[in-house]
Amino acid sequence: MFKVLKQCNAFIVKETDLKHGTAALDAYAYSISNILVGNPELSPALEVTKGFVELEFLEDAIISVTGKAYVLLDRKPLKNLWECIPVRKGSKISISTEEEGSVAYMAIAGEIPLPPKTPHPGRYSLAPGDVIEPRFTTMPFEELLLEVPARHLPPSYIPSVDNFDLKLVLLSEADNALKDYALADKDPVMGVVLEPKGTVPVSDLEEMDPPLGGVICEKHRLVALSHPSNEEQPLLGFLPRNSIDMLSRIPLGAKISFKRISPSLAVREEEAYVRLIHRVKRVIEMAVNALRRGATLVRLHFGHKFYEAWVEELS
Repeated sequence: MFKVLKQCNAFIVKETDLKHGTAALDAYAYSISNILVGNPELSPALEVTKGFVELEFLEDAIISVTGKAYVLLDRKPLKNLWECIPVRKGSKISISTEEEGSVAYMAIAGEIPLPPKTPHPGRYSLAPGDVIEPRFTTMPFEELLLEVPARHLPPSYIPSVDNFDLKLVLLSEADNALKDYALADKDPVMGVVLEPKGTVPVSDLEEMDPPLGGVICEKHRLVALSHPSNEEQPLLGFLPRNSIDMLSRIPLGAKISFKRISPSLAVREEEAYVRLIHRVKRVIEMAVNALRRGATLVRLHFGHKFYEAWVEELS
């Protein structure tokens, strides 16, 4: 249980589908935050988009913070995200994503409840004074605490931002829209705004209600939608789920390029995306089981990569 002390652009979000959900801007970070604390991957979680939140815990809890953020726990910086964090009653945590306009998620063991009625499907805007109580208890705090050393994401699964080339499925022949853009804004409700170097052609584009990942033309800008819009806009194409996630991690002002791909390739990439999340879930579960059997975590360094292995004595 925790109380909201301060917030700006902090929400409780609940996805319905990993590939075609309508709530989380970075579905990978969202789902992994839940997996780390033992929740189902589509459980509600707290999202901070280009903002901040400060919380006070009213009881002991196990949480995880994923994505990119500056995090203070009892005024001390957290060096590592993407892992379970034990917090004691009375502790305070602040999560800020303002500096680079990034996105971060916090999950708590036992699931954060989502109010039944929200202005936007699957999204509830937090307010100072809100008291949030987990829906259930996965296991006693002290017992879950024993699993914390195994409940972290191995380095090879932590996403990096080293490629600003996004994949786009075009629904028209407007190939001249595949130019360079600057990442101008991240709107917690609408999506990501891209400012082009020139104007974007809007003629001969299909008018329809933009779906998840839809890329629309709005006042000579591109808006990559993370959430559906009820307004009809010229639809240029759509981004696969992994490209939407990448947009959430790219800093504001960065130059973005698009590469056209076929709808069939987009489907295959989204299927691989879901398999990756399920593989991460299995990795965490195997690590927890190994720890409970008495195995020891060993970290190995080969070349420029780090690997983890759980070693146990054979009897």
